[in-house]
Order: sequence, then structure tokens, then C-alpha cells
Amino acid sequence: MLSPYLESQYWRGGNFHAPKFYDDKIMTEDEKYWTILAMEKFGGSFVKALANALRCADMSNTVKIYNAWPDYLKEYGPGSEFYEAVKTIESE
Repeated sequence: MLSPYLESQYWRGGNFHAPKFYDDKIMTEDEKYWTILAMEKFGGSFVKALANALRCADMSNTVKIYNAWPDYLKEYGPGSEFYEAVKTIESE
């Protein structure tokens, strides 16, 4: 059962609305995983700390991080050079 806060944030009209990130796109768990790896590999100490926070965050806190630092998600998230580079490195 969801807390009243989560219920109010994500359940509307009987439908679940997944958390969103920049440009109103939904980040999948797979994309979140690769974004965290990119942040850990290429980011400075603050970005690495955010990556660790994302790794530990529940859904509510993940949304807070996405909303607070959307520029970092653009820099390290899907479609970015860092994101593609870490996927290439890890798949070798």
C-alpha cells in the first residue's frame, strides 16, 4: 500500500503515473541504471554523491532529485555523450 503522499503524487483517476524527468520523458529503470553509472564514472564529487543518492532513493526521493537537478540528468542521462560512453565501455 502506498503512503497518502505517494498516492496523491502518482495515482490519479485510477491510473498510475510514473515519475518523469526532463522534457516530460519517463526514465526507465534501465535508463536510471546507466545514468547512475555515467554520473559515477564521469562526474565530479558532487555528481558522484547525487549518483549514490539516486541509487539509494525510493520513488519519492528519486523524483525530488530529478526535479532539483534536471541539468545533471541532461548531461549524464539518456542521449548524452557520457551515457553513451558508459554503455559502450561497460559492454566491452
